[in-house]
Amino acid sequence: MRRWGLSNILPSAASIPRPPSTTFFTDGVLNSSSVNVDFVSNPDAWEREFFDHMTRLQELLLQKNPDYDTIQDVFFTFNVMTHLLMLEVNSQPKTTIGTILDSCFSNEIFIKLQSWAEGVSESYHMACQVNLLKAYDSMLSNSNRHSHCVLVHKPILLPLLRLLHWCNETVEERNHVPCGIDKDFVVLLNQISRKMSQDITLLHFLFNFNEDTSDGDGENNVEVMNTSFGSFKSTNSNSSSNRFLVFSLLIPYLYGPGDIGQLAKDSVLSILAVSAKFRAVASYITKKTSFCQVLSGGLCALYSLLPRHIGAALQVSQNWHKLIIPNDILLLPSLTDLHDSLIFLNAIVEVSHPMIKMEIVSNFYKGLLVEVMKPGFIQGDSDEFLSQIVYLNLMFETFTDEVLVHALLKLLLREEWKGNEMANLSNSYNISDDNYGCERLSILDLI
Repeated sequence: MRRWGLSNILPSAASIPRPPSTTFFTDGVLNSSSVNVDFVSNPDAWEREFFDHMTRLQELLLQKNPDYDTIQDVFFTFNVMTHLLMLEVNSQPKTTIGTILDSCFSNEIFIKLQSWAEGVSESYHMACQVNLLKAYDSMLSNSNRHSHCVLVHKPILLPLLRLLHWCNETVEERNHVPCGIDKDFVVLLNQISRKMSQDITLLHFLFNFNEDTSDGDGENNVEVMNTSFGSFKSTNSNSSSNRFLVFSLLIPYLYGPGDIGQLAKDSVLSILAVSAKFRAVASYITKKTSFCQVLSGGLCALYSLLPRHIGAALQVSQNWHKLIIPNDILLLPSLTDLHDSLIFLNAIVEVSHPMIKMEIVSNFYKGLLVEVMKPGFIQGDSDEFLSQIVYLNLMFETFTDEVLVHALLKLLLREEWKGNEMANLSNSYNISDDNYGCERLSILDLI
């Protein structure tokens, strides 16, 4: 298995001797070729290994001005400890706190490592962040669904939230310019969201239900990051985002490239589904986050990238009147991106709390349909007019939620179009009856 080291962050260096390891571990993870049945079934052996590595970790954390070798050693040792921890957690009933887990609490392993990572030389910060993100991701991915999730424990959850906040500070300092930390950051947020969807009680640990929605304006330099059971100080000027940190951190990545954007979308969808019955969460998302605005703004941006003359872009015949899904969609990246986002919008509206649902549809109607699409019908030439009809047809075919379909019908039937009905606009463009008739019939068929 690949090393969890710093090679993808720091310049390449000469071969570095690995820290001493046991027969059962390679690069901080269990070595399947060495692990035997006796070890896997022997909690006493896990505990001995854990305490040996904990002593080693404590010694490393006391070293002043840690260098590259020390950082490698620290995360190698910590990875072994977390794998031993998950062996214990997965082997016990949900309500049991084993010896290893209890030792993590009493020795404050996670918070001490977090504090140490924040205190190393700034040139190593991103490397420490990546290694910590990977360590938490490994813990969650190795968690057995039948055992309890370690995030319900304050000594693990609060350092994790502190790590997420620290990583977000790094992202904001770069003005969200992509770099190596983004993928690991979103992967961990996705893992947390998946765990929340499997166990709804995690929502009560990650969202502060006790906080009044009319919280302060966040002008202070030092804010308090809250959960329902604990808090710690942060320097984030936007204190409202701390109330549901995991959700807030996903918003900037919704329209990210490739896997990052897809993971962010999947994560948001999981959170909205699991929180659909909680009005407090819905109120927070609609009033205290930019989620609905970002969703609408992203759709408008994607729509603006579509060809103004879709027929010419696809090189179709004059009688062509509608997109064939998925054949035509896949021919143009801009069409593919818009179609994927329309599917995502439909899924969100279907699973969300009614308050979120109505806010999203309202923004979609005002932002995209009225402010972007309607001017295209009125101000463009005849080819652009027909292209707009094609895109509207695509939306009708994509949406299954009745509220979104109603928004499209409202655009057609209730908006004023230069004082005329939508159906009469074709006269001002001198569009042939055959061409416009095909477009109109295809929409009427869908309606």
